[in-house]
Amino acid sequence: MTNSPNSFHSYNLCPSNRKIATADGSLTIVARMGDIHLTPTFILKDVLHFSKLSTNLI
Repeated sequence: MTNSPNSFHSYNLCPSNRKIATADGSLTIVARMGDIHLTPTFILKDVLHFSKLSTNLI
């Protein structure tokens, strides 16, 4: 999970019903999901993007 849309190589909108429970128990909506290329050969797939996430969990 990340709060940085600039990290994504490619990403798409998620269905509006996709939600994740946070540490405090509240639900937050997934904005987008996509791939992040850490190096040309190391790619994280299906990374979730939350604009309200305070820290990246990558």
